[in-house]
Amino acid sequence: MPHFDTDAFFWVATDPPFTTPRPVPERLDLLLRSLPRTGGWVLSGSALSWAKPLEPMYELIVYLRLDASTRMERLRQRERARFGARIEPGGDMAVQHAEFIAWAAAYDTAGEEQRSRAAYERWLAGQSARMLCLDSSAAVDAARLHGSGSRARQAMSGCVAQRLLDPVLRPGEI
Repeated sequence: MPHFDTDAFFWVATDPPFTTPRPVPERLDLLLRSLPRTGGWVLSGSALSWAKPLEPMYELIVYLRLDASTRMERLRQRERARFGARIEPGGDMAVQHAEFIAWAAAYDTAGEEQRSRAAYERWLAGQSARMLCLDSSAAVDAARLHGSGSRARQAMSGCVAQRLLDPVLRPGEI
């Protein structure tokens, strides 16, 4: 199944990377032209504020939630693997990296003024597609698939395994 990452459409290719956002109409046009005309596809990343025209095409929304310390450690590892010495003190990306880490660290506590848990939970509550919420504190077999409507919105509020709705998804069913 074709996979598309939102960063490839959101950002203009620059060096250092992730410094110049592509204008919304241009990124949306580029994404829409990239998607296959028939069959399924996977879009990963965040398109929260700019891909509304795609939302009716979503069949399943997967929301991955990690505890803050695990999420931040994974981000730091990913950034070190991607950029190495460039993000170390004195590197050409050190300031950009520090700003990114500070921004990412605010995900759990920020309001809707930035990409945050609050912004995603509000967005999820308005979606009609089925939802799969994966919480890193829950066992894999505790993940459940949600239908649409008020049951899904209620279940996504807080996104914890105890409040998720049936049916249970078993490994290999996605």
